Amino acid sequence: MKTILFLTVFLFLASSTFAQQESSTENYSFIVENGFKSTTLDPLSTLSIDGDGASYSNIRRFLNRNQLPMRDAVRIEEMVNYFDYNFFNATPEADAPFTVNTELVTCPWNQKASLLLGVGLKGEKLNVKKAPQSHVVFLVDVSASMKSENKMSLVKPTLKMLVDQMRDVDKLSIIAFDKKAKLSLPTISVLNKDTIYQVIDSFKGEGIASLGDALHLAYQVARENYLPAGDNRIILATDGDFEIGYAGELALMELVDQFRQEGISLNALGFGMGNYNDSKLELLAYRGNGKFYYIDNLLEAKKIFMTDLAVTMYTLANDVKIQIEFNPKYIKAYRLIGYENRIMNKEDFNNDNIVAGTLGAGQGLTVLYEIIPEPSDISVAGENVDSLRYQQSNLTNAGQSSGELMNLKIRYKDPKNNRSQLISRRLAMSWQTFDNASEDMRWAASVAAFGLLLRDSKEVKNLTYDGVLELAQYAKNTDRHGYRNECIKLMESAKLLSGKQ
Repeated sequence: MKTILFLTVFLFLASSTFAQQESSTENYSFIVENGFKSTTLDPLSTLSIDGDGASYSNIRRFLNRNQLPMRDAVRIEEMVNYFDYNFFNATPEADAPFTVNTELVTCPWNQKASLLLGVGLKGEKLNVKKAPQSHVVFLVDVSASMKSENKMSLVKPTLKMLVDQMRDVDKLSIIAFDKKAKLSLPTISVLNKDTIYQVIDSFKGEGIASLGDALHLAYQVARENYLPAGDNRIILATDGDFEIGYAGELALMELVDQFRQEGISLNALGFGMGNYNDSKLELLAYRGNGKFYYIDNLLEAKKIFMTDLAVTMYTLANDVKIQIEFNPKYIKAYRLIGYENRIMNKEDFNNDNIVAGTLGAGQGLTVLYEIIPEPSDISVAGENVDSLRYQQSNLTNAGQSSGELMNLKIRYKDPKNNRSQLISRRLAMSWQTFDNASEDMRWAASVAAFGLLLRDSKEVKNLTYDGVLELAQYAKNTDRHGYRNECIKLMESAKLLSGKQ
């Protein structure tokens, strides 16, 4: 469990071992896989949501270059949440901007011994034409490292794509930075597209990048043009290979925290390879109440700024936290799949000063748990201890007789309000076989299983690429944009590269 201060230092300083590729200095936050927890000893699971899809597109980049991804580049929750789902279409919660749904099925990789629980949130859709006015500050890394493959050649058309999707009422500013920051384009109406394109086309890569002063300037420009009833956002485009500046890392995070509280969000767009610094960008977007994306090709840029524009640009709920209390009468143990760097202390759930993830307009968010129901002969770490001399742990009447599997609670903030609201619901102890699960539940499970294989998970023993491909083929029917078929091809590539069945 981590406090937010520990998460800050941890994400900036910790990195994975490097993949065996020439001149690689790519940096990823170290991930320790979640194991099973006893519901008797630890009945509460508390986490921040993570609806970013950066890990999936980065994994695609590796596999398309005939390389298996680095283990810590694989964040399973971001793989699952890259895709859109329909099984969230439950009855909207009273006064909440999203729906909540749950689904409980037998676990496909361990159907005789465990269950798979899916918790889904789905944000209300937004008509972008009727959305609040926006002021966006492009903060663009134009240092020498941005000249290499898949960086500036992708940055320019990506930013132009966003400009094309913005409305006439929206405003834009552009700051370019290497060692120094420069206001390349003072705030201007998006109607002036030719002028905006000329500035974007003028970007060249030279020198060393330093983010500190550049981010200060970006927030200054955002504050000077702040829209009280609108969306105020900085979009950082970089490979993450930058110096922090004289202020230091923690001071930079304090700056991001300050302006997040003032209503200015920070999105991060990651580009490139070799020196790509994933951990820094992930944290900046997280602390800035923004989204984090990795752009490996123009089709990904199209997905972000055309297909999923409302998700990317318009926030429905800030600091969204989930807390589940499992009932020991029916559940012996549970394991959160993914979200390792989003786990919170149980007391953080009710603390409105603790940062959590955001939910965009129309965005779907999935959380998966593997559950061992009672009775079970499976042993769980920590359960083989002597009874306590001074305390006893007894089930309440609700635990004994209610038939409830769990109590699900969600906290979130309206983007214009710093006080959280609470949603609570209870789930009865009933499930169905995996074959009878919804198509989307089956797809989410297949993607999670793919991630477990890529991470060489110790928590699954009977999982194979052939099995994962069978799961995915059975759940790919709803595939409007072809993303699921593409994922199946990536699974096939990973199988060949791994040399495993």
